[in-house]
Amino acid sequence: MALRSQLTLGDSYTSGNLFSSIGFRGLQLETDDRMLPESQRGYAPTIRGIASTAAKVTVSQSGNKIYQTTVTPGAFVIDDLYPTSYEGDLVVEIQEADGRISSFTVPFSAVPNSMRPGRSHVNFSAGQVRDIGDSDANFTDLTWQTGLSNAITANSGVRISQGYQSLLGGFVFTNQLGALGLNAVYSRADILGENLNGWRLGATYSRTFSPTATTVALAGYRYSTDGYRDLGDVLGLRDAHDRNGTWNSSTYQQKNQFVLTISQGLSSYGQLYVSGSTSDYRDRRSRDTQYQMGYSNSWGSVSYNLSLSRQQTGSTRYGVQSSQGYSNNASGYSGRTQNTLMFSITVPFGEGSRSPILTTGVSHQSGDDSSTFYQSSLTGTLGENQALSYTVNGAYDNAGTGTTVGANVTQQLPWVTVNGSASHSRDYTQGGASLRGALVAHSGGVTLGPYLGETFGVIEAEGVDGAEVQNGMGAKINNFGYAIVPSLVPYRYNDIGLDAKGIKNQSAELAENQQRVAPYAGAVVKVRFRTLVGYPLLIKIQRKAEGSLPLGADVYDSKDTVIGLVGQGNQVYARAPKKKGTLRVKWGESPSEQCLLKYDLQDTDISQSLYRLDLPCISI
Repeated sequence: MALRSQLTLGDSYTSGNLFSSIGFRGLQLETDDRMLPESQRGYAPTIRGIASTAAKVTVSQSGNKIYQTTVTPGAFVIDDLYPTSYEGDLVVEIQEADGRISSFTVPFSAVPNSMRPGRSHVNFSAGQVRDIGDSDANFTDLTWQTGLSNAITANSGVRISQGYQSLLGGFVFTNQLGALGLNAVYSRADILGENLNGWRLGATYSRTFSPTATTVALAGYRYSTDGYRDLGDVLGLRDAHDRNGTWNSSTYQQKNQFVLTISQGLSSYGQLYVSGSTSDYRDRRSRDTQYQMGYSNSWGSVSYNLSLSRQQTGSTRYGVQSSQGYSNNASGYSGRTQNTLMFSITVPFGEGSRSPILTTGVSHQSGDDSSTFYQSSLTGTLGENQALSYTVNGAYDNAGTGTTVGANVTQQLPWVTVNGSASHSRDYTQGGASLRGALVAHSGGVTLGPYLGETFGVIEAEGVDGAEVQNGMGAKINNFGYAIVPSLVPYRYNDIGLDAKGIKNQSAELAENQQRVAPYAGAVVKVRFRTLVGYPLLIKIQRKAEGSLPLGADVYDSKDTVIGLVGQGNQVYARAPKKKGTLRVKWGESPSEQCLLKYDLQDTDISQSLYRLDLPCISI
């Protein structure tokens, strides 16, 4: 916890935040922001101001109040703003005790590498590269990001491998004009006896223009010199040489790249967005371009979306792939162009969470391949706990398989998830079934569960088999007194509850039905619930001369364990562990402040949920 980091050993991936992501086998030590409070995650500026009196401070963004607090006279600091889904600068309003109101504006724009003032993020990775052919090269990564102020975030990094070194440095600047990120990466690589070195320069920009509700979510430009090489491309080239093949990737010999994402709010008329990217390359590879524009809106509970996209992949001498890979096509690849027009509409049949939802759409592709595709699906859930989910779908493709119909049903059981599916088209009929579950071995034995998340829990509750785990995907306490909580949120309080109405044993009850735990990431937490197992007794006390027993007096069994208490009307409720025995009622330490209850259920129907008795409480 002191490092606020998580150590990972084994197969993992680098983050890809500053350098490109690489799969490796080794170790990784990285700052884990999940350990921070929700109000400290993500980027938000620190607000500083001065109040003349005990004042109310309100922070608004795009007309929405996102924070409100009361401050004492003098300087104040607000550094616990939650990252918001709204866009635009922050308007801070100070309402003094005497009615005076003043306000000022704090710029709010962020790009992916923005950090809060005073926060840092460190990542150290080292190990053997995976997933790039048969390359077994070792490498080491170290990156560091820190928020110097509201306006400046600094980032740096170094990546080292055999015959390869790269060094990165950059800043993010935030002001009234938006957030601008600048970074530079220098690389030096030894590729098949040739030493190459070069630079990659990049810039990113983000800004929301509140008057027009226009958001430039991300605009980015990147330029690479002829000698710049990414580590993945270097290792791929070396391995391709050993295979007598060629290496291609979306970053290899890339010269320029530009990306842009813009959204335009239209108030009650919906939302319009445009996104796209274009890249050009050296060595006679043509430009890659793709863009998409769309419009979405809703009418009541009905929502609809219209989009148009175009993807143009450039030609190359050796062939091209959108991701890293090999090619042995010496004749080259001429590229392809694909245009897609799509419309979809979603209609819920009802207002409840269990109401079925119909989604239907049509898409038309033109360009090198032309086709029209129609699709509809109906999805919903059944059961009190929505444990049964279903999907019925149909589709028609005028250039492919023609008409296709299918169905999928999933039943969530306490210890396993059962799935069945079937589909039929002109060319095939297909069916399938699957079982998914989890098995956990622990000190109390082996327990089954519906699935397991990264962080999960094991519940121990003796004698209350059948009790359902609240929000546990249908998990229940088994005959051995255990159940699995499939998923917990790390570094946060998780409320774990048991529902008593499903308990099979009428002679058992929960002494507590709610607990709270805050686990580490990847932890398995064992949660013990106290239970009472025995025969529930409601005893009317026959005690005339001495009067009523004190309200709230404890009732003990033969092992001196509290199993009940005295209630109103001179009645005792207790859960006795045996069919026959003696209970002690105690409201003081002296013998005169104690008495005994002798009960016998041996000739009584033991299937009752409550045993009513009239007994004298015998003085000691």
